[in-house]
Amino acid sequence: MVQSWPISYRAKPYFVRVSIVCTLFFALIGMAFTSAAYFNVDGSFARPKTAALFFGTFWSALTLLGIYLLAFSIKYRLCVDGKKLRQIGVFTDRVMDLGQVQSAKWRVWPANGSIRLESVLANLSIELGTILPNHRETLIEYLRTTIPAEKQINWDKFDRHFNARTDSETRRSTRWIGVLFLIFGLSFIVAWQAGLGGVNLIAAFVNFGLGTWLVLRSRRTSEPKPRSVANKTMRANLYGTTNEGIRATDASSRSDCRRLSHYRHCRDRIRRLCTGV
Repeated sequence: MVQSWPISYRAKPYFVRVSIVCTLFFALIGMAFTSAAYFNVDGSFARPKTAALFFGTFWSALTLLGIYLLAFSIKYRLCVDGKKLRQIGVFTDRVMDLGQVQSAKWRVWPANGSIRLESVLANLSIELGTILPNHRETLIEYLRTTIPAEKQINWDKFDRHFNARTDSETRRSTRWIGVLFLIFGLSFIVAWQAGLGGVNLIAAFVNFGLGTWLVLRSRRTSEPKPRSVANKTMRANLYGTTNEGIRATDASSRSDCRRLSHYRHCRDRIRRLCTGV
């Protein structure tokens, strides 16, 4: 039972929102594409039933992927009890004893990094972007202090990578993805103008919508700040920082101070679990 584990992290709400939107989007687009091909309203398909079967299979697979993501976001748990970790997925339930870990490899991919734990009895990979950012930082500190340093691989590269990454770089990546969607939209417009079917016009609108949304999302007016400024402050103050030191960081960063207090609270809980005190 998950309730028997003192600390339990869930998947962040972002995955629920994305899975619902993707499932509905793929289902609606799939029905539109399949219907357009099957009924061949503009006569552009030489083999309407074959085209309908292809579109139906393709978009149904994406819809199932969205349903799987929804199930994952609801069921996922990452539990901590002393030196034991338990990760629950849709089809998996694995427990790792950190005292038996032979190697812990920090990885900079996917976007928020991951860690692979290997022991004689089992292996466990944890994608750190699955949980909330404050839980991610608490988990990283827990793993750093619990697993012996000589068994940790690539920590310097991992730490350097995420400290160097900024919000401006993230916005730039989002902007380029949006531009790619706009280019795809133009290519579908060309295909529609060439008489390859009205389905291309639907695809063009979809790509234009996604591309425009991503480009607008990337044009935030907030001043670019290092993504890990709060993380650096947290790591610098996680052990032994006084309340006066926290107040002295910045009078305008009260939310950061509250997060630091939460980090230390979680750290103290993990310490008590590890030491039995």
